[in-house]
Amino acid sequence: MRTYIATFFAFICILFASNTGMSTEIYVSDFGAIGDGITDDGPAIKNAFHSLLGGTGDKTLIFDEGKQYYIKNIGETYLFQVNSQSDITFEGNGCIFLLDGSIRFINAQKSKNITLKNLSIDYKPLPFVEGKMTTINQSENYIDVVIDDYFDIPPMGGASNIPGEQSYFGLVWYEGPNSLLSSHFYFSDMYEPDPGSSNRKVRLTALNFNDWGKISEGGTISIPVQGIAHVGGDDVMKIVECRNLKAKRIDIWTAPWFAIGLTRNYGKVEFNQVNVMPRPDTKRILSSWRDGIHVKSNYARLLFDDCRLEGMGDDAFNIATFMSSRSKISVYLLAEETTGLRRRLQPVYLSMKPFTHLLYLPYQMYCFRTTRYAEI
Repeated sequence: MRTYIATFFAFICILFASNTGMSTEIYVSDFGAIGDGITDDGPAIKNAFHSLLGGTGDKTLIFDEGKQYYIKNIGETYLFQVNSQSDITFEGNGCIFLLDGSIRFINAQKSKNITLKNLSIDYKPLPFVEGKMTTINQSENYIDVVIDDYFDIPPMGGASNIPGEQSYFGLVWYEGPNSLLSSHFYFSDMYEPDPGSSNRKVRLTALNFNDWGKISEGGTISIPVQGIAHVGGDDVMKIVECRNLKAKRIDIWTAPWFAIGLTRNYGKVEFNQVNVMPRPDTKRILSSWRDGIHVKSNYARLLFDDCRLEGMGDDAFNIATFMSSRSKISVYLLAEETTGLRRRLQPVYLSMKPFTHLLYLPYQMYCFRTTRYAEI
């Protein structure tokens, strides 16, 4: 009789738990996260996240409003490594993450029902500096640049050749017909021409410009920071082979390589007000060194609603697939320029082989915003 009663009681508890939607909420502040932008909150947040993974039901990791979480020492590349997990929400409450140059935010693999919302991501130190060109000497193949006061003086030298460091280039910005455009350049060395001076001047040598005529004294230049910029293979947000992901009200203000990578996902992937753009309270021009949103070989229904992409050093929005049939593609994109001009982009579809297609947006723009929707 006691066995029957115990079994019945356990059954009722399980039924009650499923009907009441038992969930787990973890506050990072309970694990010692400070959020002052100075203290390394990496270990505390990692501990909170590991505790969350041991929870039941819908699991939510909660950050404090108005905090800035500096992440430096976590013992691995990604702050959040989400492998074969389900029903996890990251609630930022408007917080800011300041990532060290070697750190990326999230790597979600083979997981389902993941939600990220209400947070911003920046880097400390930044993977670039910007300044004004003061001397352009094509015959001797160098330019002098005065670094803007907002930025720290970067390490001198050229490419560091650390593992993963890819094509090491900077960007020169110039006025296009509707907005800012950029031209890539390569250099072998950077040094201070006036050592000991406070003039914040650096010299870039052995330059390779596509068109010297596009640059002029007083123009703005973005210079990679050695050991941080162009270190590839790890997107700030990497989502691979996941089912059902939502991202809402997220800003990525800079990225050492790609900002967002979406590969071989299923179900629904929905991005609403997810922006890759320079930090609004600064005068930065560059955001991500490479692609803003890089989307490859997805089976999922993709929805990008009111997403602003601005200041990328490579593609703003790169979408391609080579393994799925096309039943419907409806795209409505508006380019929003610094001049306030809005221009509709007419996509072109290039049929490669039966059931494979490429989507090509034929205009080079400094920034654009998906207005209403861009749905694949």
